[in-house]
Amino acid sequence: MTNRLLNVDPLWNWDFLHVDEFGQPILDKNGGMWITLTVLGVTRKGYGDATGKQGANAVKEMIGDAIRNAGMRFGIALELWHKGSF
Repeated sequence: MTNRLLNVDPLWNWDFLHVDEFGQPILDKNGGMWITLTVLGVTRKGYGDATGKQGANAVKEMIGDAIRNAGMRFGIALELWHKGSF
C-alpha cells in the first residue's frame, strides 16, 4: 500500500480523525479509530481496528488497517479486500 501511495503522490499523508486534548487518537466504542487519508489533494476517511490486540502493536495495526481501508476508497489495492477471485 505504501509503495502504491508513494508512486502516485510522494506527499500523501494521513491523520487521526478524532484526537483528545493531548493529540492521541480517540477510539470508538468498538475499539477502532477513524483516519483521513489525503492523496493528490483529495481526502477520504478510513476505519481501522486491531481486534484482540493491546498496546503499541494494537495502535500500529489500527493505523495500517485504517490506511488500507481509506486507500480502498481510492481504488488502491482492492485485491487486499476482495474475498473471491479478482
